[in-house]
This record gives sequence, C-alpha cells and structure tokens, in this order.
Amino acid sequence: MCQPIILKNSYITTPIYYVNGRPHLGHACTTIVADILKRHRQMQGREVFMTTGTDEHGQKNQISAEAAGINVKNFVTDQSQHFKTLFDAINVDYDFFVRTSFPEHVAGVQAFIQKLYDADALVKKTYFGLYCVGCEQFKKEDDLNDDGQCPDHPTLEIEQMEEENYFLPLEPYRQWLIDRINNPSTWVRPERYRNELLNMLSEPLEDFCVSRPKARVSWGVELPFDSDYVCYVWFDALLNYITSIDWPNAKFDQWWPASEHLIGKDIMKTHCIYWPIMLQAAGVETVNQVSVHGFFVSADGMKMSKTLGNVVDPVEISEHYGVDALRYYLAKNIRAESDSQVSKQLIHDTYQSDLGNKLGNLISRVVKFAAKQWDGKIPTPQSLTEREQTLSNKVLVDVRTAHENLDFVSIAKSLGQIMQVVERLNDYMSEVAPWQLIKDNSQREFTGTVIYTLLDCIRLVLEGLYPIIPESANRGLAVLDQPAVTSTTKKHEFALGRLLADAPLGDDAILFPRVDPIDTQTKVA
Repeated sequence: MCQPIILKNSYITTPIYYVNGRPHLGHACTTIVADILKRHRQMQGREVFMTTGTDEHGQKNQISAEAAGINVKNFVTDQSQHFKTLFDAINVDYDFFVRTSFPEHVAGVQAFIQKLYDADALVKKTYFGLYCVGCEQFKKEDDLNDDGQCPDHPTLEIEQMEEENYFLPLEPYRQWLIDRINNPSTWVRPERYRNELLNMLSEPLEDFCVSRPKARVSWGVELPFDSDYVCYVWFDALLNYITSIDWPNAKFDQWWPASEHLIGKDIMKTHCIYWPIMLQAAGVETVNQVSVHGFFVSADGMKMSKTLGNVVDPVEISEHYGVDALRYYLAKNIRAESDSQVSKQLIHDTYQSDLGNKLGNLISRVVKFAAKQWDGKIPTPQSLTEREQTLSNKVLVDVRTAHENLDFVSIAKSLGQIMQVVERLNDYMSEVAPWQLIKDNSQREFTGTVIYTLLDCIRLVLEGLYPIIPESANRGLAVLDQPAVTSTTKKHEFALGRLLADAPLGDDAILFPRVDPIDTQTKVA
C-alpha cells in the first residue's frame, strides 16, 4: 500500500526548476499536483505550507547567459520570472517561491556545508572521471549509451576530467539509508520506486562531489571555508527545502517534521540517496515522505520534444480552454507508477467529454430549467421521496469518500469517483425528465423537489472538485448563491440541504463553453 503519513501540519514541496530553459508541461504537472494536495488538506482543516521555485546556479546557467550575451544574474532573474508567471497563471497557491540566488538561501547553504566541514564529514581529493555538462554530474561508463553518450544529453560530448574537489562519503550511510527506506515502507512511494532505490543501494555508493572549482564554474554559492570553490548545484538546490522554512530557526521546527517532497522519477537518486544522507551527516532529521510520479509523454509514447513537434505548452492550453481544463486533464491522467500520454487532441477530447458534455452540461441544463420555471430562483423542495433521498445520500457519501481518500497516489481515482457521481446525476435527470413533469401542474411541486435535489447534489460535486478545478468550482457555487471555498484551516464539512429555497440563481451557468480544437483557434458560441 502507498499510504500517506498524516500529521496536523503539512509542508509540501515541488522540485525547484532549472532556469536554463523555459517552463514546460512537466513543471506545470508537479506544481499543479502540489497545489491540489494543498487545497485538499486545507479543506481537511490542516495547516499547509507549500513551496516551489527556481534553481539558478551552476554551469549550464552560466553557459546559457554567456550565449545570450547578458549578465548571469540578470539572465536567471528573467528566466525565473517565466516560471513564476506560469504558476500564477495556472492558479497555483504557493506560499513561498524560492530562488537559490536569494541571499537567505545562500546563507543557509553556507551554514549547512560549514556544519559538514566542521564535523569532518567532507574529504578533499582529486577525482578523474567522465563528466556530462548537461547533467552537471560525473558519470560511470555504465551510465552511458552504446555510443558513449549521456542518454539524457546525447548531443553533448562527454568530457574526461581530472579535478580536485570536496566530497561527502556516502558508503558509511548506506545501511542506515536502507533501514530508513524500509521504515516506514511508505517513506518513498509508490512501492515500485522504493524497490528501485533498494536495488541501487545493493551496491557500494561512490562519494558525492559537493563542490566545483571557481576556475570552471564561477556562478554558485562560495564555500565559506575555501574561496576557490563553489557548491555543486545539486547540493545547493536540495537545501532549498530547509532554507525555505528558515532552517535552523523556529519556523523550520514548525514545518519540517511534516514535509513531503513531490518529484518526478528522473530526480529520485538525488532526492532519495544524496539528500537524506546530507541531512543525516549534518544531524538534521530526514524528510518525512517522498512521493514520486512518472512522466507525461506524447500520444505515441515518445518523449516530448520541440524537434518532434509534439510539445504541449501549458500556457497555450490554459489560454484556449481555461486553466481548469489543464488542471483537470493532468489530475485525471497523472500516474505514480507509470508514464501518461498527453497531446492537444487528448486534452481537447477530455475537455469536451468530461467538462463540457458531462459536468458543464448538467449544470447548465438544471440551472437554466430552474431559472425559467421558478423566476430565476432555487425552487422550494417538498418532502423527498425515497428515490430522491436515496440519491442524495449516495451522492453525499460518494463525494465525501472520494474527497477523504484523495492523496498523491489516488488523485485520478478520487476524481473518477466524483465524475461517476456526475454521470449518475445526468442519468437521473434523463430518467425523471423534469421538462415533461412540469407540463402536469399537479407535478409542479415534485418537479421543484427534483430540481432542488439536483442543484444540491451539484453543489456537493463542485465542493468535492474544488482542489482540482478551483476557479470553475467557485464560479459554479456562485451560480447557486453559495460561498466560495477558500484557503482556511477550518475543516470543510460536506452536508445535504445547504441550498436556500428562493435564493437567486446566477446567470453564468456555462462553465465550460464549446471550443474548437486548439489548432483552429476559433471559439464557438
């Protein structure tokens, strides 16, 4: 099982993103998932602190700035803003956007590595090996493909490098880390990735190089005990998780025991081997939980690439279909255990089918019918018949259960359960056919009860969907004259009968208008 480790407080982190390129769908995915979990946990009454941000030091950024002909500090500032703009545009409610160039972060990194140095945890030695500039990492021959290239950067030459640096020995901590991964067994989840880690740890660990000579990489955090060196960019970047909550001060103690890292599977080694050993060596408690997910790939299973023309731009999708269309698609299709497919056509089809035809159409039909028959107001219900009572109770239980069970590894499942409720409500409306009932004046009161039941169940659905599609959910609640769900530490209670009879219905009942596929750029009225 991949159960979450639940504490009252919740500190959720995304990776911080390297700024040598523009943000893409992968960055949006992990960050949206973090936002969904934050909103959900706030509805549970938990205090939540969420961080994201940008990784700004290192050789790649230095090279990219030089190629652009601008100062590296100005380069990373401009690039970082692209990420912040994207996350604001896709409605991510982060609490802190960290940049590794922030003076507070730099000071925290220097304090941490000084702590390791003072504890004699570091060794200085000369290393000869193969180096990939793209990864900014030394490589073993087993890491390379048949052509002797890095699989992740096949167009870059592997360099042979001999260099003196500072290292953190990892092997003395190997058995400790194996025990940590197994206790509890959900420390790294899902289980597939825990098993991969244990397989990595079946062999001795090489020392972790934590520095780079300034002669080669000048853009970084200077070592406080040796001004000829800067911190290795991964060592520097990983420390954002504690500098963002003011390590080693009181704010850190408030949030760190409840920490959860959300990461893609490609950075598992750094987060699940290097990072916990760094913390252990410094006498700092390790992260509470690491949750790993797969990638989004093209519809034919290929890695997304500008060269192949299969890249999906999150900004383009959000501008065309609305932010919640992107959030919904990613929530529905993200998988912890495996990769998921994405394309503009798949997003369009999902928007049309789920949001337009199922949820949007249900809301529009019921609200428009009620507004027409009851002068723009919510009808007064009579005593519910057994059928309406059974339906309402089932909807309440199913939405509440889906919401309670929503977690990193079950976002898609919980969303699917709520959308099954939507299908059940559509079926109920078609079976009862209120547009036929209303023609018989003796059935008017019962028709009002049917419509009230549908509207109240729609309210429950929108409340349940709030963490995933917050903007649309609150727009729908406003149509029903209901308060918006907001960031609060007060637990949200799901209950029936909250709609007020004779309350005004809003006019904005079309939450998901018909839209042509994105390539046509033509909106249909």
